[in-house]
Amino acid sequence: MSTHNYVRPAVVTLLIFFVLCILTSSADAGSGAGKAGTTSANFLKIGVGARASALGGAYVALSDDATAGYWNPAGLSQVGHTELIFMHNSWYDDITVEYLGAALPISDAVTFGLGFSYLDYGTFEGYDINDNPTGEYSANALVASASGSFRISDNVSFGLTGKILSEKLEESSANGAAFDIGMHYRTRYVSFGLNYMNIGSGIKYENEEFPLPSQLAAGAALHLFDDRLRIASDLNSPNDGSPTLHQGMEYCYENTVYLRTGYAHTFEDISGASDTGMTFGLGIRHSIGSVDYSYLPDADLGDIHKISFRLSIGSLR
Repeated sequence: MSTHNYVRPAVVTLLIFFVLCILTSSADAGSGAGKAGTTSANFLKIGVGARASALGGAYVALSDDATAGYWNPAGLSQVGHTELIFMHNSWYDDITVEYLGAALPISDAVTFGLGFSYLDYGTFEGYDINDNPTGEYSANALVASASGSFRISDNVSFGLTGKILSEKLEESSANGAAFDIGMHYRTRYVSFGLNYMNIGSGIKYENEEFPLPSQLAAGAALHLFDDRLRIASDLNSPNDGSPTLHQGMEYCYENTVYLRTGYAHTFEDISGASDTGMTFGLGIRHSIGSVDYSYLPDADLGDIHKISFRLSIGSLR
């Protein structure tokens, strides 16, 4: 079947998917700016991968490695070889996040992905109602995910991610499940992506259930100078907060050294904004994989450092 025979149906499918995502997201997030603190499992908001972090989180349209299962599962179709990614994230207040992901191409049209995230909140002091110390407590969270990406034309792919969630505080625990649905469109010079994240009934703490932090993320990217320069921008609409704008730029030198920077901007309302942040990063690529680093300076809460190691089983693009 020639490309021309299915380009039109693919574009129609893409448009239907876009409209459905907008309508569904509007129902969830219409007044998100006034719903801060109303969702649970907020560890789902912590992005994975040092490269994506260095680009300010502008990764919905650029997702082309094993972390795509988080950012946009449809992007797994761009992975042309089996690869593994490990990330260490030194986050705020001694919180650490470890991530292990894999991308497994099955055919030209189908790619599977796996992901495991472990968040360690560390230990903290507990107190009773009279402010008497009761000892140290620990808390952690775990997310296990499986993804599938399906290419329906040379340019268009769709993806799904299913997740199992668990959060524990000493003897108390909560569990839940969620899924993401994504779309990716790529030509030589531009790419577009959509990802509706964390769709699910919620996470249950004993007898009470709380909604998940779902959001619709839409992204676009330019691929210039034989893909040596990439410029990306994402707009996220969450159900528990204000929209956020993410922008990133990546320059590749000799297919070996990658320089990256990004910017994140949270809109407080139509007239103003709060929460801005620059990110910086560096990547080194070799025939067997790559090492990526990102840095987010924060004078109030502390700097964030992420480092990722990617192992490619096969030739790198």
